[in-house]
Amino acid sequence: MAGTEYSAGMTDAMTADPAGAAAVFVARYRWLILLGLITAAIMEVLDTTIVNVALPQMAGNLGATQEEIG
Repeated sequence: MAGTEYSAGMTDAMTADPAGAAAVFVARYRWLILLGLITAAIMEVLDTTIVNVALPQMAGNLGATQEEIG
């Protein structure tokens, strides 16, 4: 029963102070969140690079001008 009371108390504390609960969550997962953001930024740059390299080849294969694909 003590474990049940403890978890219920934690739930009550988290709902009573949502800002504090959010701060605890961010502090716990700070590096994982940062890793996710860095990965997303790298993927965005990589995607842009792939598109910039592929567009001229695609335009040549389709016989399109830069204005038509732009």
